[in-house]
Amino acid sequence: MTTTADTAPLPPDLRSGAAPGPPASGAAADGPPPEGPARGRRGGGPGLPLGTRFLLLAAALIGVPMAAAIAVTAWRAQQVAGLAVADALEQAHSARTAFDRQRARQLRLIARLVAQDPAFVAYVAEGDPLSTADLLAERRRSLDCDFAIVLDPAGRVIARTDRPGRAGDDLSGDPLVAEALRAGEASGVWRDGGRLYAAVASPLLSGLRTPEGVLVAGFALDDAVALELKRVAGADVCFVAGDSAAARVTASTLGAGGDALAAALGDALPRVLAGERAVLPRVWLERRAWGARVEPLRDAAGGPVGAVVTLASLDAALAPYRRIEGALLAVGALAMLAAFAVSWAAARRLSGPLERLAAAAESAREGRLDAPLETGGGDEVGRLARAFHSLLAELREERETAAFLAARARALREAPAAPTRADGALAPGTVLGGRFEVLSTLGSGGMGVVYLARDREVQDLVALKTLHPARAGAGDLERLKTELRLARRITHPHVVRVHDFGQVDGVPFISMEYVEGVTLRALLRAGVPPLPVALRVARQVAAGLEAAHEFGVLHRDLKPENVVFEPAGRVKLMDFGIARAARHAPEEGAFAGTLGYAAPEVMEGREAGAPSDVFSFGVMLHELITGRRPWPGTDPRELMYRMLHEPPPPLDARGARVPASLAAIVRGCLARAPEARYADAHALRAALEEVRLA
Repeated sequence: MTTTADTAPLPPDLRSGAAPGPPASGAAADGPPPEGPARGRRGGGPGLPLGTRFLLLAAALIGVPMAAAIAVTAWRAQQVAGLAVADALEQAHSARTAFDRQRARQLRLIARLVAQDPAFVAYVAEGDPLSTADLLAERRRSLDCDFAIVLDPAGRVIARTDRPGRAGDDLSGDPLVAEALRAGEASGVWRDGGRLYAAVASPLLSGLRTPEGVLVAGFALDDAVALELKRVAGADVCFVAGDSAAARVTASTLGAGGDALAAALGDALPRVLAGERAVLPRVWLERRAWGARVEPLRDAAGGPVGAVVTLASLDAALAPYRRIEGALLAVGALAMLAAFAVSWAAARRLSGPLERLAAAAESAREGRLDAPLETGGGDEVGRLARAFHSLLAELREERETAAFLAARARALREAPAAPTRADGALAPGTVLGGRFEVLSTLGSGGMGVVYLARDREVQDLVALKTLHPARAGAGDLERLKTELRLARRITHPHVVRVHDFGQVDGVPFISMEYVEGVTLRALLRAGVPPLPVALRVARQVAAGLEAAHEFGVLHRDLKPENVVFEPAGRVKLMDFGIARAARHAPEEGAFAGTLGYAAPEVMEGREAGAPSDVFSFGVMLHELITGRRPWPGTDPRELMYRMLHEPPPPLDARGARVPASLAAIVRGCLARAPEARYADAHALRAALEEVRLA
């Protein structure tokens, strides 16, 4: 069995762009906090009491929006009601058009039934007016039409049911009759005196297809038809007969109100009777507002002979909104009265906690971050107190981290780690690809060498990682390319950024972000950090690992050597050199990672996953808290046996006093079965965010 750790032997504070040197923020941690601006003073005369201000605020917050709501409701109601009336008129128009088509089909069927009756056509051909009139009256009653007329081939009346005894009248000049004589069949509105009809004219043909005359049949456009249209279309209907010079209402669903319709329509009615169309958004009729659509009624030749007026009540459409406006007024008045009482009580209840929060904020501004706060309550003030308490805790952790880094920086300055030069490493001054000038060797590992270099194109320092010349085979080169494809996808404040890939003179390399800082391993050698510092480091490492897991990338070698502190104290996760996509399996007979941190399934040669990184995180978190790994040992076989068969010791057995929630997280990370651990770094980080230190 072989264990591999591709980046393992690098010096702990010189890995993947981590340079020796103290964090820049540490020096300021020992001195007093910087003096801030002078504490705010009360100025001016006495202001209004909080209760009075709440009363005025409540009046403004309720009264102004209520007035605006009523105004907007009224304005919007007009718009919505107008749209509703327009939709109602359009639907009524569609319904009336369908109704007209149905009546026209019915009339054509009636006309054809009569015109194609050989016996009836024979009577007409004989020219007997009395017999024809009797038979025509019988056919009209059986077919239920309002009138019927039989004309000879010249357009003169032979018989008609509505005006008996008018035989001989010449109707050849009527557009309906003229169109039927010319084209064979015609339909349109028939105006006879002051009445309107929907009529159809059809030729009467003998057996030899000889024209023997014309049959005209029709339905009256009367009040019954108007009521039927109102039932179907849901809008009031009026029929107007005449022309632009003189017109009168012949049928209506408005009753007596129809007489005033012509005056209410104004100049729109003459225009429609001249052949135009009109839509009127608002028409006042008997002190009521209506929306109107006025369309011409045309004869068979297309000339206007009257108009149909469709009316939808605007008042009816506005009625629900007016009830809402009244309700808003009533509710607003009651709300104002209630607000006056509640605001006074709320002012008394809120003023105490708010004053204590203000005092704590002023204390924090002066550097005292331990002001006591009441964090109970589920209202907004309680949430604010808890949020401010959490903020103070984070500030304390940040201050303790800065002090810890400053103390460790002094130790590092006293005993700095000297970088070593690996065999076969590039000499300082070497230029790769005409771009990267090697300045020094930062360290070497099982897979390659890390250099500090200057990027001449951007004039910035970078870290270069190359393969050892002796190991630069085709397989290693493909592995390096895979490393780049995976690592370049990760962009996060807590992950070292990878820039580019190149190959010069057979030497493949990766350029990456250069971090001038120290590794967590170097800091741990100087002592165990305080618990707030350990928790802060763990949260930042988990955040960086979460970013990798979101892209389906595993680190596979998570340990203190791969965690570096920036000069400002921020933690970065580095060296994804052995990281591979979760779908790639490790080589047979070896595992990728570092013994002591690798998960049991990795050591057993099984497929690694996000829980494998969680296990390595748990080992590192245990070491952060206690200063030692859960399973000590230097012999690889003994160490592997312990990690595979022995449970991790509890934190309190190592003398660590930690919250139960943090101890549970460590146990959850170090579970032997992958499915018993946190599923990924996202779940792990969420659990860490819930930990609160006393």
